[in-house]
Amino acid sequence: KGYYRKDLNIDIVAAIYVHLINLVIDPEFVGKGPDTRVLHLEIIKYHIHAICTAKGQELFAAKSKHLI
Repeated sequence: KGYYRKDLNIDIVAAIYVHLINLVIDPEFVGKGPDTRVLHLEIIKYHIHAICTAKGQELFAAKSKHLI
């Protein structure tokens, strides 16, 4: 408990995340940006930092060291 911020509108956050993930498969963006793996990791880091408390961010950092 205490990993996620309580002040977020879950429906809006979910819609934003879906749009961000769609960038990974958007041929117009993918061809001009970083490779898909780097893009996906950056989206995940961005999203986690947006929705998590400091406690949640610490857990993410500890669990994702091998990815970043």
